[in-house]
Amino acid sequence: HEALTGVNGVPQKHDILTPLFVGCCFLRLTTKAWLKLNSDMGNITQIQKDMAKQMSDVMWDPNLWICYADIMKYAADVLFSRWDANKTGRKSEDIDLDRPATLLYGYAMEIAIKALVLKRGCLAVSGCEKDSALRTHELVRLLRLAEFNCYPEEEMLLQELTQHIIWAGKYPAAFEKQFGRSLETLEVLVPEPIDKEKSCKLEQLFKRIRVEFTAGGLSTQRESSRTG
Repeated sequence: HEALTGVNGVPQKHDILTPLFVGCCFLRLTTKAWLKLNSDMGNITQIQKDMAKQMSDVMWDPNLWICYADIMKYAADVLFSRWDANKTGRKSEDIDLDRPATLLYGYAMEIAIKALVLKRGCLAVSGCEKDSALRTHELVRLLRLAEFNCYPEEEMLLQELTQHIIWAGKYPAAFEKQFGRSLETLEVLVPEPIDKEKSCKLEQLFKRIRVEFTAGGLSTQRESSRTG
């Protein structure tokens, strides 16, 4: 009561200044705490940005992608070998191994081509976001993005592999008309797994992609056109 009215109802100078002084001290401490918090948050944000960049550098390293392609290719070869070795007296569980083997071969080809795209710097990758051009499974389109030339017969084989990647290697029927479903007859056209002859041709294509990747992602044709 005296702090508000003073002594005998007469306000004292120190009584009037005390609440103001306390308020100023509180405001100063609150401001310092807020500034420190903002500074700490800024440091945390920078650390997060640095970590995101490091993750991006690792995730989008073309050498890591080509390693994944080699692993998929090896797995496909193992399944194909087991399927081929059991043609006579084949065990029931080995009968359809050629279908998942084809799927893995398609994955290997897709990842190898995307590795070549990244190696050649054909698109920009920012943060952890993938360029929309890499979100496709269409192998022919990816090869064109990588500026890699192949033969018409190889393009047809890649189109077959694309169907296996999208649906035929995983589902008994297609979800999209362009991948095999005829809306007029409701007939589902399931592409056959690749045979030994096709796998040999795709093997040569895969090797050529690996050669260009190892050479630095610059094809002989592109290099000669630049030097010429």
